[in-house]
Amino acid sequence: MRPAERKRLAIIAVVLMLAAIAIWLGLRLPVKRFAAEPSYDAESTVVKPGDNAVGATPPRVEPTVVATPAPPDDRQRVIDQVEATPIVFFGKALDQDDLPIAGARVTYTVHHLRFRGNPSIDGPITDKDGRFEIRTQGPSITVRVSHPQFYQGKDAERHLDYSSTTTAGQSHPPPTRDNPSIFRLVKKGQPETIIQIPSRQLRLPLDGQPVEVGFGEESAKISVSLGSTSIAVRPNEFRAFDWAVRLAVPSGGLIERLNALDFTAPEAGYLPEVEIKMAVNGNPRWSSRVNRDYFIRFANGKFGRFEITVSGETGFCRFQSYLNPSGSRNLEVNPASVATRADSRPE
Repeated sequence: MRPAERKRLAIIAVVLMLAAIAIWLGLRLPVKRFAAEPSYDAESTVVKPGDNAVGATPPRVEPTVVATPAPPDDRQRVIDQVEATPIVFFGKALDQDDLPIAGARVTYTVHHLRFRGNPSIDGPITDKDGRFEIRTQGPSITVRVSHPQFYQGKDAERHLDYSSTTTAGQSHPPPTRDNPSIFRLVKKGQPETIIQIPSRQLRLPLDGQPVEVGFGEESAKISVSLGSTSIAVRPNEFRAFDWAVRLAVPSGGLIERLNALDFTAPEAGYLPEVEIKMAVNGNPRWSSRVNRDYFIRFANGKFGRFEITVSGETGFCRFQSYLNPSGSRNLEVNPASVATRADSRPE
């Protein structure tokens, strides 16, 4: 046998011997057993350093505290506390001249948290000084004052939050006896016979061509024109566009009516024409629709008022007018003496 072959056989023999030794040692080593789930009960022992006992209990782990919602009983207790918030409301009713209104009716609504509805409740009647007082319980309250001889405006109602659960009414501090909440109503005047033309629907051309609108008399008319670039806006494209409405009264004038309870046309200050511009650039209040209310004086010296709504996109226009044929500046409407003209039909 050659020396190279003897050397190869020797190497193979050594490898087989080492493999046999490894298998024999593996069979002799003890098998450690581990618990499937460690125990974390209150009596668990702590493993000391160097303690290699099989099955030793691992160290006790403190549970993590997780915040849980308040139980239903606690939530109900909070609701009950809010519902029991005392409300002491002092009010005073005055007219447009700061004169007290006696005999005004007070109604109020308490806004509850429970699902039991919020009905309107009849409250006290104002005394000779226009004062009244409400005592109740709840989170917040809305108070209204009315009188058959007075008009109700936005100042005839107040809302106040007493529990700080909402933001409504928080800008007003709770009223006191010495500083009551003021409710202002406007006394009804002596209405005259008014020519009223109910709401009409018009279609204004977008190219600025004027349209005449009558007030029930031949000499009482106004010119309305609309110039709009909305035709350049493609269907389903939502973007601003330039447009304007022009109102003109030949030999007459217009003045904006800012208070819905103002029924007396001014003596002076009228403009022969008014233009409402809705340019895209530099107009943070741009809108595709405008609503306006105006007093009007005609060339024959008669007075009227009208409400107008115009869409700059479609040319849709809604127009409602009132005219006093007597020449008086009084434009207060008495429903029992309204003269509706035949030309009140939609145009």
